[in-house]
Amino acid sequence: TPKSSKFQGERCGGVYVMLNDREAFQPVAAAARIIGVLWRLHGPTFDLDATGRMFGTPEAPKLIRRDPSASEAIRQWEEESRRFSRQRRSCLLYP
Repeated sequence: TPKSSKFQGERCGGVYVMLNDREAFQPVAAAARIIGVLWRLHGPTFDLDATGRMFGTPEAPKLIRRDPSASEAIRQWEEESRRFSRQRRSCLLYP
C-alpha cells in the first residue's frame, strides 16, 4: 500500500521479478510487454497514455496500442539504440 502518490492508502497488487541472468534482462522491453498485457486486460481503465512519460516519448503508447505484444516498439527502440551507439563512438573519450 503506497504511502504517497495518487494511489496513497490504496491496496495495489504488485509484481515481483526475480532475475536469473541480469545481463540478459532487458528492462525497457520487459516494461513494454507488461504494459501491453495490462492494457489488454484492463482496456480503457488503464491509462496507457501516462506510460509515454515513463518511456520518454508520446510514441510509446501509440506503438503499444497498435501492437500490445510490444514487439514493434521494442524492435524500433533497439534500432534507435544501435544507431545512437554508432553515432556516439566518435565522441567517446574512452572507447
